[in-house]
Amino acid sequence: MNRFNRGTWTLLVVLAALASGNAFAKGGLVELPLDFDGSSNDITNDWWPLEPGSRLVYIEEDEDECIIGVLDIRTTINQYRTVVDGVNVREVLDREFVDETETCDGDTSNIGDWELLESTLDWYAQDIAGNVWYFGEHTVATDQDECDHPTDGVDAVLGIEGCLDGSWETGYDIWEEAADADILPGIIMLTSPEKGQFYFQEFWEDEATDMGKVLNFKDVESVWYGEAEGCVEIKEWVPLDPGNVEHKFYCEGQGLVLVEGNAGGKTVWADLVEVIDP
Repeated sequence: MNRFNRGTWTLLVVLAALASGNAFAKGGLVELPLDFDGSSNDITNDWWPLEPGSRLVYIEEDEDECIIGVLDIRTTINQYRTVVDGVNVREVLDREFVDETETCDGDTSNIGDWELLESTLDWYAQDIAGNVWYFGEHTVATDQDECDHPTDGVDAVLGIEGCLDGSWETGYDIWEEAADADILPGIIMLTSPEKGQFYFQEFWEDEATDMGKVLNFKDVESVWYGEAEGCVEIKEWVPLDPGNVEHKFYCEGQGLVLVEGNAGGKTVWADLVEVIDP
């Protein structure tokens, strides 16, 4: 069984955390070795299981519009990427739509009637201890006014035209089209999250430095699963974009069921409303 033992990224993470003022948060900075084997694309972590072929549908509804997020967890067939920086990954197609039918019921049978706001391919891998890592994303936003990296016509990967600013990849500078060992994967979900732990979810200095912190464990209620006990609440924030904060609720055996975020100074909720099994 091939194992990628790539050492730790502790020093760089600690320096970055010190610079952001977060190094002394209660619970401490999480330091993990990058140890992966050939099963790294099999995401079985109880807090964020990614079953190939399944679809998760989330709804964010307010007075003006209905935003629907659709996550399709790819199988190994017709994927764009199966390996990133030498590690087997699970690819997830994450799309965000405006539902213009005014139904806002999450029924994906009418997906062709919706306006696509953003399409993203996310890459995840699970280490030998069961922690889930984020290895990057290829994303195209169609509704972004300011853009430093527009697609050259229709994007060859996602087949739409828009802005590539949010894209990044472990070990590779996509803008310079060159290898870069300083672009590192981040942690999305720990095997055994504990209150106060915090970590980088991605690290590309001055480009992608999103962070996550385990806040608490609480009971939540979602449309699809109903009441669930002892779900973990993760605060996510972007040091490069102050004020961009989300609280995500993951329930054991179910994954992400609820998202609370800030939009234009108000609180919005995205609720899991449908799960389509493979």
